[in-house]
This record gives sequence, C-alpha cells and structure tokens, in this order.
Amino acid sequence: MNKIEVRNMDISMNTNDNDMMVDGIVNVPNQRSQLLMDRRGRKFYEEIEQGAFQNAINEADEILFLADHNKKHILASTKNNSLLLEETEQGVYMTANIVDTSYGQDAYKLIKSGLISNMSFGFVVLEDKWSKTENGTPLRTVTKMALKEVSSVKNPAYTQSSISARSLDYDVDVPFDKEVNNVVEIRDINGEVEGRIELREKDNEPEAFELFFFNEIGNASWDKFFSECTIPQDVIDLLEPIKSAKRVDIHINSGGGSVFGGYAIYNLLRNVEAKKRCIVDGLAGSIASVIAFAGDEIVMPSNSILMIHKPTCGIRGNADDLAKQIEVLNTVQRGLVEVYMTKAKEGVTREQINDLINAETYMTGVEASKYFDITVQNACKKKKENRSFDLDQIKDVFNIADEVEEPRNEIEVLSEEINAELEKLNAMLKEDMENE
Repeated sequence: MNKIEVRNMDISMNTNDNDMMVDGIVNVPNQRSQLLMDRRGRKFYEEIEQGAFQNAINEADEILFLADHNKKHILASTKNNSLLLEETEQGVYMTANIVDTSYGQDAYKLIKSGLISNMSFGFVVLEDKWSKTENGTPLRTVTKMALKEVSSVKNPAYTQSSISARSLDYDVDVPFDKEVNNVVEIRDINGEVEGRIELREKDNEPEAFELFFFNEIGNASWDKFFSECTIPQDVIDLLEPIKSAKRVDIHINSGGGSVFGGYAIYNLLRNVEAKKRCIVDGLAGSIASVIAFAGDEIVMPSNSILMIHKPTCGIRGNADDLAKQIEVLNTVQRGLVEVYMTKAKEGVTREQINDLINAETYMTGVEASKYFDITVQNACKKKKENRSFDLDQIKDVFNIADEVEEPRNEIEVLSEEINAELEKLNAMLKEDMENE
C-alpha cells in the first residue's frame, strides 16, 4: 500500500467569526511545486493535473480537515458537510466550519491571528507520469490520486532554503535518468551521512557509468545500526540503470566487512552484462578485494593496496560449536580462493593463493600484478634515454666535412682523436646507465 504524501501551500486562509468559518486555496492545479526530494535524495518538481483533485473529491468517502496532520484533532469533515472542497479554475477551494471543541477553538484563533497561515494536503498517488523541466530536472505530474485530508500548518514542509526539511515521509522514487546522479547515502545511527555509494554517468561517454564503493561492506540493514556500510540492497537499488549499459567503472576504497554481504555484491556485479572495470583507488581490503575481482579487468594505481586475509568471526559456545565454526571458516576461505583464482596469472596455484591469505598479505599494485591479472597504472619506471653519440653527430657539431682535399693527414689525425674520446664517453655513459 502506498504511503500518504504531504504537500504544503504558502497561501493564507480567511476567517469568519460566524461559526468559526475558514476558507482558502488548498492547491493550484498545473502549478509547479518547489523543489522536492524523493526517498533517496534525488531532486524533482511536481504538479497536480487539472481535474485530478475534483475526481479525488468526488470519489472520496470522507476527507478530513486536520490541525497540522494530527488525526486526533479533526476540525471538520466532508462526511457531515462541515468541510466543502471544490476544484475551480483558480484552484482547489476549501470552506470549513471548525468544530466547537477546545482544540478547534485553539486552531481557529491561531488561523485568525495569522500564526497558522498555510494549507497542506495529504494524498495517495494512483497514477502519475514523468517528464523534464527546461533545465533537465525531473517533473512528476500526478494524474490520479486519492485525497485523504487537508490541514492547517504553520510552516511549509518543503522550502528551497531547507530542502531536506520535511514533516512526513513520502512514497516517491524519481525514475533514473542518466543525467541525474543516483546516490544511496550511508548514515550512522544518529542519521548523519558518513559515506555513500554512488552511480554516475561517465562524461562524454554514452551508456557508460561509474559506481563508487567507499564504505564498509555490510550484509543486512541491521548492520547500519552499528556502522556506516554498504549492503547488497544498496547495490540492487542502483543496478537498474546499469542493465542496458555498455561499460561500468567500479571504484573501490574499502577495508571490507561482512563476508556474505561481499559475496552477494560480488555476484550481483558479476551478473551485470556490461563490461566491468574495477579500479582500486585506495584500498581493496578483506572482502572488498573480492568485490574488486568482479570486474572483467582490475586496475590498480601503483600505490594502491590489495589486502587478502583469512576470514574471521566472533563466537560463543562449547567445543562442538567452535569446531563447527572452524569448518565454516575453512569453507569460506575456499570460496575466497575460488574468487581469487579467476584472475590468477598462469602458473599461480591455489596453494600460493592460500599462503597469501594465511599470511594476511598487503600488496601494492605492482606486487599484486605478480599473482593476478591486474593492470598497473603509474608504475614507477625510470625512462632510460639513448645518450650515446656517433661520429656523424660530432662532425655536425664541429662542422667537419666528410671529404676534404687538403690537408688530408690533419683531418685523419683529428678523426682518430675524436673517435678515441667518443669511445671513452660511450663507455662512461654505459656504466652510468647500468648503475641506475
């Protein structure tokens, strides 16, 4: 079942002391909203199609007028005709005869004083369509809805100055478009953003994306209560636009985390049909190293680090429990070996890989390339230039002709001397290069 979404309008209400009457505009159809955000933080605009409100009013069994969306503070209702709603060309017009209760009297006084000056409505979207604004921002047009309530509120839930401020959750996902970044924010237990997993379109390269893993790896949502981490569901949420991609660059900087969460992410990425290049920007440690092996190609700058080690766990129990856990850990390690062997260089054995795992091995890009098919970037290699000289070069410097009629003997003597010095110079240069 879809959640009730809430939208506020910065439009004043009018009052009439006779029977505590209030009236005002709830919404203006076909009018673009302020900038909103969906559940994942992606920005969009919204408008309600002309006629959608009136259809919702006609089909509703009951629509309530509430104080600040509080269902315990009902001010009026369409059920007893104390609330009247009608969609006109100017907008959705509301008239309400507020119930004579203590909170009804309080609500009326606040509206009359101007302290409460905004209208809001709660609704469920039944049908909508998406397009783009002039600047490319997604635009949601609600074509069919169920109107549940209208409310008097003090402050708008969404403002351009505080876009993240919102009074109620809303059930919206902006359809992915390559011009819109897809971001899953990783938050700590206090709700603070500690990192992110992000999907971006590559600049000037159609149907190509970049996926960033810069967090710990978790297995399930409860892991997020203990640390900021990426879980398989986060990856699933971002995979849809990649299905039709031709290439994906997967950037990794992570010390690892949950083995089973990492296995799941590895297998999810392996099943992506696009050509995958995994780039270790900093550290691919522990189970994050397994994720790096999901690529068709692994790229490591010469100073980045690949770390592989034995799986670990925490356990309480008797001797049988401990023995069983040892079996589990050994099974997990065999799984690690299977993954690493998919990129092992010819001649590298399972025993060698096991030895690296058992030793908890940290490897630079250059060192890792000795065991695995890894492309190393920015490897530190001194460029040795050819600094030898030949006789023709010397002749050009001294403007010596190849053929001189007279005096021939002097030229021959000079050539011999030059050749002798040249041989000494080349020998010195050769020795110098060998010592570098």
